[in-house]
Amino acid sequence: MRVSRFGTLIVLFALLGCNRNERFGSMWIGTPLTDGEGNGSATSGASGSVSPVAVLLAPGSLPNGLVGGHFDLDTSHLVYAFGDGATDYHVHDYSGKYQINGADFFHLLNSSLRGIDQTITDPGQRFVLIVANAELSSGGVIRINDRMSGVLDYQNEVRSGNAAVYTLGAPTLPGDRRLSQLTISFAPDALENGGLMHTDTPCVRSNRAGARGEYRDGALLIQALDANAYALDPATNAAGPNGSGLLWEATLFWHYGACY
Repeated sequence: MRVSRFGTLIVLFALLGCNRNERFGSMWIGTPLTDGEGNGSATSGASGSVSPVAVLLAPGSLPNGLVGGHFDLDTSHLVYAFGDGATDYHVHDYSGKYQINGADFFHLLNSSLRGIDQTITDPGQRFVLIVANAELSSGGVIRINDRMSGVLDYQNEVRSGNAAVYTLGAPTLPGDRRLSQLTISFAPDALENGGLMHTDTPCVRSNRAGARGEYRDGALLIQALDANAYALDPATNAAGPNGSGLLWEATLFWHYGACY
């Protein structure tokens, strides 16, 4: 009988006897999460919960990488016009190189990639976190401090006007929060299930417009924007022209096939 790598992972979890006090990567499996302010469970995904297998695993946990392919990762700090873009750095097959199912943006595994805390150097800088193109990569799970959400749920929440304001140092204004953890991760079989957008590297780095005008050719996008001076492009729901407060950006995409 043929068993998929995803099935093997589930069996491994069972053999290890995972319980709520065992840890994989940077996330407790089976432990209810809060909204970062101690206000009870805030887990949410497309169906209202986040599967434990989508939690970020430790590097080396997936010797064969993601089932059926890999994702690439870029970081940047500038806004570009369509067809005239670049990124600060690109890592091909991030998931396979590091045998992992996501990215920790405070602890990126290639020193040339710029983490959020390496790009935002003022601990008092106030910023919001936005996600774009999540409708094309709905298998992603974003963790912000002690909260996990499906990326599409988080994107919709922010677009409804509920964007929290963060700092990397101790907040000085009421309601602001200190950001200490930021990750995006996927179930190991997310590619097989359409959970991450597929495109080609030059299409993302050059900022080709996606089929419906998406920024970065539809790659899953997370941006930190200056809370005091940002504007979203209504066509892309990402940072608008002329920078519009962009402080930091990361893109993830399934590196497969041609442009979206």
